[in-house]
Amino acid sequence: MAGQTKKSEKSLTKFSCQYCSKSFSKETTLATHNCETKRRIAQRNETGVRLALNCFIKFYNLVHPTSASKTYEDFVGSPYYLAFVRFGRYLEEINAIDPEKYCDWLLKNNHKLDNWCKDSLYEQYLLEYLLSEVAGPALERSIETMNKWADENSARYQDYFKYATHNRICFDVQRGRISAWAIYCSETGKDFLNKIDTASLESIWAYIDSERWSKNFEIKLLDFNWAQKIMQQAGI
Repeated sequence: MAGQTKKSEKSLTKFSCQYCSKSFSKETTLATHNCETKRRIAQRNETGVRLALNCFIKFYNLVHPTSASKTYEDFVGSPYYLAFVRFGRYLEEINAIDPEKYCDWLLKNNHKLDNWCKDSLYEQYLLEYLLSEVAGPALERSIETMNKWADENSARYQDYFKYATHNRICFDVQRGRISAWAIYCSETGKDFLNKIDTASLESIWAYIDSERWSKNFEIKLLDFNWAQKIMQQAGI
């Protein structure tokens, strides 16, 4: 009789999800259960989700500057979770340059969250960002891009402007991975501009407009002279 009671009590044991409170009769069933909140908690270390959290915190600090900083648990329970995660994954997908500054730019310009994943907005931000950027970070990012191409093609990074396809270079320029600093401050970069066809040049002109960049170099003359020396020493 006692054995039957224990068996009966065991059969009545419930295993509850700590996130949604749903109960299960078996622990194994609970382990495979995947409610929305549990799924969101499990995603916390994904790159796109981390970027989304940072933007979510910035958003709330702007709207409620005197309130306590938001936690990941606050983020998970927010009605804006999916929209911010969609944006975070967009940033990851396009390998956005300085994602936090992009988020600041979107907030400063009062762009609606639903529009944050539009390529046209990122392009607008990128054009402003690249022109305001100083030489050091621009060259560092450009040389990293050249190294990536070199690794993929068993080549020297110094030969990027010589032997990379024009489509590849134009794509890298349009994504901000190759800066006008690298192009105008290197002999091979200037040679590349003299060789590409009109259509290719037009596709990247917004990013390397010689009139705008000449004025920029005049303002940042010390940076310009330094960048030329660096590219010369690197053999680019």
